[in-house]
Amino acid sequence: MKIFNKEQEVTKEVGSELLRKRSKSVLDVFSQTITSLTQIVTEAKDQADQRQKEIEAATLEKQNLEQLAASNEKVITKIQAIIGPDNEV
Repeated sequence: MKIFNKEQEVTKEVGSELLRKRSKSVLDVFSQTITSLTQIVTEAKDQADQRQKEIEAATLEKQNLEQLAASNEKVITKIQAIIGPDNEV
């Protein structure tokens, strides 16, 4: 049977408390890493959603411009048919 004096017990408690604090510090680093990475994931998804909306808007604008061009080309063809081939631009 070992008998510890109070000084040894205090040293043991201080040592275990120090290790407990170091362990918590290491775990806090991982917790902070997870929190930071989670924020980055959220921001990346938000930016991807925003880019998708921009792509959809640009695609719609492209379609509208193509329709406008096609419509104007039909009008040009009709006008040229009316005024005759000698008056084409």
